[in-house]
Amino acid sequence: MVQSQDSFDIRDYALIFLLLAVSIGIIYFIQISGPTAYVTFIPGVTESETFYTPDINITCNADAIDDGNELINISLILTDENGYSIIKTTNITGNNVSTTTQFTNLYNGDYTYICEACWNESCDNTGQINFSTLYNITQPQSAPVINLTFDDSTNPWKDYSNLNHPFAEQGGISWASIDNCKWYGCADMNADFEDYISTNSKFSLNTGMAIEFWIQPTKTINGGNSQAYYGIGSENNYKFSEEGDYGLDTKWDAKNGKVGLITGASKKTSSNIWTHYFIQYDESTFKVWKNGELVVDTIQNYGDLNYSLGEKIEVGRGIYGINLVGYMDEFIVWNRANFTNAEVEQMYNSKKQGIPPELDIYVKNVTYVLPYDWNSPTNELDMSGNLDINITIKNEGQTYDTSTFNTNLVLDGSVVCSHSTSLLAGEEETFTCSWPKSAGWHSGYVIADANNDVDESSYIGGREYNNKYTVIVPMESHPRFIHKNGMGQHA
Repeated sequence: MVQSQDSFDIRDYALIFLLLAVSIGIIYFIQISGPTAYVTFIPGVTESETFYTPDINITCNADAIDDGNELINISLILTDENGYSIIKTTNITGNNVSTTTQFTNLYNGDYTYICEACWNESCDNTGQINFSTLYNITQPQSAPVINLTFDDSTNPWKDYSNLNHPFAEQGGISWASIDNCKWYGCADMNADFEDYISTNSKFSLNTGMAIEFWIQPTKTINGGNSQAYYGIGSENNYKFSEEGDYGLDTKWDAKNGKVGLITGASKKTSSNIWTHYFIQYDESTFKVWKNGELVVDTIQNYGDLNYSLGEKIEVGRGIYGINLVGYMDEFIVWNRANFTNAEVEQMYNSKKQGIPPELDIYVKNVTYVLPYDWNSPTNELDMSGNLDINITIKNEGQTYDTSTFNTNLVLDGSVVCSHSTSLLAGEEETFTCSWPKSAGWHSGYVIADANNDVDESSYIGGREYNNKYTVIVPMESHPRFIHKNGMGQHA
């Protein structure tokens, strides 16, 4: 039988099926194949580069695979060593596209940069590179070049300045909570041996220096028990402050002599109380403020301070290895020296130089009026009705609102009043407990977050030990004391 040209044998059908399958496969590949992304720097560098500048330009490139102009969504994700991320997104129409982003004022540290490109519901985030920044500041900065707040118990020696100096603990230094501190946390240097923190400087001192710190020595300062607060540099580049019988003694090596002056025996730091010092030298004038008061102001034309980039910094330790025995809070350094009396006084009076807590509930106050007839010679007690006890609670945190929690008034071992509420960041609330009057001496407490619903300890600066407030209610006709207002204190 002769086959016509218009007919197909099985091989023709197989060929058609194969061509169709290939076509479908190609279309499917285009549909499911997403973009590719890769990262370059300007100027281009390789993986694990170190940059000696706080400003970095990064280019993200994306290819949509097909030949058409497609809308590509690009996400730029920069994450630091602490897990904090900066995310920037942009949409670009094209096939092979790129976008350049500048990240400024990066502090020193390690970073991971990810370029994620999405097209047609498919994404690729393999464009990743790691890099570090490590640079020295050579110009005076408006912000501190060292800023130690000692607030975070998980990272107490963190430098919150842009330079992010990596302080290392030495000896027996430890972190102390608010019970022993000026603010939310501080450095405990009571081990009585070399307990301090150290690092190497990343800044210059071309235009002078200013240093601020709070100290609470726990030993009486005298000739046999000197204290030292910091040391910067070594040999002819040394800058330190120590204290003995004659007050604070500061010596900073400069080009034409030693800057500094002893404050005097009458200005000696007392033990077991917090004292604030602010010290500065601007190439010609040396000044010291103690608790906001200018106690030294003298012309000292010794020129520029001696320094070298990378010189050693020791906080809590000074000349001859002498240490502070006590507590230190808020150690701050500037590489400038143009502070005025008003600015220093404001720093001394300010509530906080460092970081406020994220969330922290506490009982702020408890008040009531004892029901005595103050016009009667015998001050008879009015036992009718209820006694209104006013309780003020506050969320001192500046970041997070609280969930709902209970505040209980406990008298004589029993809960006599319970109040349920939630507080916004920084909010306080006063509520009244109407307590049926009962003769006698009644003692107890108010406790906020009585059931631990908020779990403050999971927040930076959160403290549960300040949630309890002692309360005494003397409902007696002849009380052991007579007081018009409620008597209480933190337990």
